[in-house]
Amino acid sequence: MRACRFFGEQIKGLRRDGVPVDDVPEERWTELFTATGERPVLWEAWQAIVEAIAAAPERAVGDTLEELGLTDDPPSFAAAIDASLAAGGPDHDDGTVPKRQKFHMGRVMPDLRGRVPGREVAAALATKLEEQAG
Repeated sequence: MRACRFFGEQIKGLRRDGVPVDDVPEERWTELFTATGERPVLWEAWQAIVEAIAAAPERAVGDTLEELGLTDDPPSFAAAIDASLAAGGPDHDDGTVPKRQKFHMGRVMPDLRGRVPGREVAAALATKLEEQAG
């Protein structure tokens, strides 16, 4: 099912955006699916990975993942959450926990996407925000 959606919708969208996905050999797609089978969290960064693969289709997917910093063990994301919370949030009156969580997720996930499952980051962030509000 994932492969159908991937090739039927996601790759088609990148092709429309001018990403040269047609230059990627079948071997790279196989490597990509193998890597994401071993580390499912990589799917969260699928677009960045595919764009990098398309930019250098001769390079092995493992090398591409390493270049993107996606082969390392997941970092401790607690420090990223703490830093975001310490930096403060948006200046508006609607500082509800869900709004604050969305804001801080947007701040920390770019560095964590593909390395740490978003749901784990969201759960940890929700706990911290509840502690602050409590």
